[in-house]
Amino acid sequence: MYQIYVLTIVLLFLAIMLFFSDYYGWKYITLLKFKNYIDTHTVASAVLTGASALAVVLNTFFPVSPGPVLLGELFVQIALFVLFLYGMNVLFRKKEESEEPGKIHHGEEEPSRRHSSFVVERTHTLIETHKRNIGLCISLITLMHLIYPQGILI
Repeated sequence: MYQIYVLTIVLLFLAIMLFFSDYYGWKYITLLKFKNYIDTHTVASAVLTGASALAVVLNTFFPVSPGPVLLGELFVQIALFVLFLYGMNVLFRKKEESEEPGKIHHGEEEPSRRHSSFVVERTHTLIETHKRNIGLCISLITLMHLIYPQGILI
């Protein structure tokens, strides 16, 4: 299943571009352009999120042989899941901005909405704080996956 392998490598490179965009964007303007494109275009965010979710599922059940099913590419699955979380976070922030542009909340919000916005804000803060470190980890995982695709890293 080398089609899944190619999809995984492409998604991991896109994740590296996204997570390094804030730190190295001043030097490589392409990184900032790509991040801005993902942040402003809902379809691009949805495609990136859907592709990363699909890649996580496919890597879980169809790892590069001789890897065992479910744990064959564990670190790759974790890296793709972080990309999925980033994409979902971007989509949720866009949804909240489009629903209430400039609206000021008065009084009490409904509990489920308050909890979901807290989770989205907390995840966004956690990802934004450790973006460079996440990018370094994903780049190491990508490098190992490129050099030795049949490697079982358990």
